[in-house]
Amino acid sequence: MARNPCSLFQAVHERLTTASTDVLQYHGFVEDHYPDVVLSNGSARPHAQLHRIAQRMRAVGVRAEVFDGENWPSVGATKNPQARHTRRIGGRFYHMEHQPRVRDDVRLRNAMVNAVAAELG
Repeated sequence: MARNPCSLFQAVHERLTTASTDVLQYHGFVEDHYPDVVLSNGSARPHAQLHRIAQRMRAVGVRAEVFDGENWPSVGATKNPQARHTRRIGGRFYHMEHQPRVRDDVRLRNAMVNAVAAELG
């Protein structure tokens, strides 16, 4: 659903987002040799908040990195239509991919949520 630009999911997303909207998508993945968490805004030009969230995650022992157009391309959300729409209208998009180690540990999951909440207020 998240990758289909003609879906009801996309239509609702477009209806609800504005230039002042922060959009967060929390996903899971499994990739050897990738960090625990990869953050992205769906482009090769990540915004500063993604780096600050990654720093907060690293502070609790999670290897978090930010997609920069080259590293970790399979989870960079570059084909995500919600990311494209949100960036196009001036909103902020936060795409977070989590390895099973993080998803399966309630303490780490809560730490990830808290890292985002602390940055986004």
